[in-house]
Order: sequence, then C-alpha cells, then structure tokens
Amino acid sequence: MFFLSGCDLSYSSKHTVPLRIEQTFVDKNTFSKSPQKKLNILNNLTFTDFDPDEIIEFRKHQKDLLLKITALDVPKGVDEFTLNLFPKYLIQTSYFDHSNQDGFSKAIHLYRNHANEDRYFSSQRFAFNIDQSNINNTHYLLLKSASNRYAKVSIVDTKSYIKSDSNFSQFFTVVYSIIIAMVLFNAVFYLYSRDTSYLLYTLYMIAALYSLLWQEGKINELPWLAWHILGEHSSLVFFIIFDTVALMFFYQFMGLSFRHSWLVKIVSLCVFFRVGIMLTALVQFHLLNNLQYDLLSSLFNLSAIISSVFVWIIMLIKTIQKFPQAKFLFIAWSLLLFTV
Repeated sequence: MFFLSGCDLSYSSKHTVPLRIEQTFVDKNTFSKSPQKKLNILNNLTFTDFDPDEIIEFRKHQKDLLLKITALDVPKGVDEFTLNLFPKYLIQTSYFDHSNQDGFSKAIHLYRNHANEDRYFSSQRFAFNIDQSNINNTHYLLLKSASNRYAKVSIVDTKSYIKSDSNFSQFFTVVYSIIIAMVLFNAVFYLYSRDTSYLLYTLYMIAALYSLLWQEGKINELPWLAWHILGEHSSLVFFIIFDTVALMFFYQFMGLSFRHSWLVKIVSLCVFFRVGIMLTALVQFHLLNNLQYDLLSSLFNLSAIISSVFVWIIMLIKTIQKFPQAKFLFIAWSLLLFTV
C-alpha cells in the first residue's frame, strides 16, 4: 500500500487557477536591467498564445522564452498558491511578477541540478510560491534551454502541491530503498560465495543508485560528487560508470567475452564509443570552453539504443539455449525496453 500510494504522482487540486498564458522569445540577458528598463522592454514586446502541447524551439530561435501568465479567476479560501512548471529539464527558470502598485518583484532563479539561496526544490518541477494577495498580479516565467523542450504551467494551492510532491518523494524513497537492499543482499552473497557475478552486480546497483541520486538532484551539493566535471551535464560521467559496470556484469553473468560473437563485439564497441563521447565532452568543456552537448547527447542516446537492442537479442538467444537464469534477465530487460 505504501508503494501504491507513492505512485500517485498527479498534481490534482480542487483549487487550480484558470490561466491565460502568452509567450514571446527575448534575447538572452534581456532582463538583467533596471526595473524601469524592464518595464519599457515588456511594453514593447508582442505576445502570442502559448500552446503547452507544442515543443518550444529553443535551438531555432537561440533565445530565451518569456511566458506572461494571468489568473482568470481566483479560488476562494486559499491563502497561498504555487506556480509550477513541468518537466524540470531546462537550464534555468526565473520568476518575477508585476503590479501597478508595487512594480516588479525580485527575480527568483532556479536551476535543474544546482541549488542557490532561492531554491525551492522538487526533482520534477520548478516551483514558485505566490501569496493570495499577489495572485492577481501579472506573473512572468523566463525559460532558458539549449535544447528544444516542452513545458506545462499551472497554479494550484500550495497544500495540494506539497502533498503531491511528498507522494513523489515517497515513491523514490521506495525505489532507493529497493536498490540499497539489492546492494546489501548481493554483497553478502559475494562474501559468502566469492562469485564475481555478485560483486559486479553489487557495483552495478551502486552505480545505478549514484547516477539516479545525482540526476534527481539529491547529492549535487556535495563538492566531491562532480558538479564541476561537466556542470549541469555531469550525469554523463555517471552514466558511463554505470554503463561500464553493467557491461562487465552482463558478460560475466552470461559467460561472454569480447571475442564471443559479432553481437557481443557490437555491444562492446557501443560502450567504448560512449566512453569516447564522454572524454570528448570533457575536452570541450574544460579546454575548448565549447561543449556541444546536444550533438554529443544525441550520439550517446543513439549508441545506447543500438546496444540495448543487441543486448536484448543476446538475452533472447541465451534464453532459447536455456542458459541458467537467462530468461529472468530477458524478461526484466524486455520490460525495461518497453517502459522506455
């Protein structure tokens, strides 16, 4: 029941505020101006209706997206609201509002995987608190991204938002707990049997947990956990560690070697290729100051898809050959591919 309650990740609320959302693209650093210049800029902008189901063409425009948000109706009996934006894969989102009486509020800047003093953290959403007295102000979100993204914006009562985000945290607490249990279970089996497969599977689970915790922003504030390796894209390094250990476990468990067959060679070459992409990213980031992450990540993902398919084929062959326990790994891998 605890696990099922954790799966209720919807942000349902009886106090959702109906919104009018408009958009326009602006040059980068446009709003690092004085309040008066900021007002002059806004008065000269032309906004169009925002469609949350359309991909935002950040690459095409090479600009930031400014969203203008107006509440059409305000639910009664709510003291505090939360403006939230999903999903949380943008480089940065900034929030400010404007009222005729008080002018512009202080801008709040939130990042996907990096904290600051303004951070209200959620792994999946950018969230900004709005007092009931300010709900009728004009609200602005400034979205920064190097990749094309989509975004959905809503304003709900803060109580419902916190409850839903708590459910999401519960769900991932269960996931983390399962992984830790698997690590301990297989580590004990390795100490008892000295079977290398158990050791590699233990390292495989540790690498998976490490990567997941960083991707979800849980451990990024610890300085030795590599924020500075590739900045917001440091997860690429953790994926490579996960990749390499996973390949070693797979070969050991299935009794394979690099020379076993052309299928095995392709899988190995794909992993080596991804290691090369990671090293290229490090050189671009630290020496050339020109990280071409979009291109590198596309090649990385393509390589991962190819190797995943060939791993599935190898598992299928081993299952047909009735290799011990291969069918269980094959079923799990099939479910994973179907989910992705």
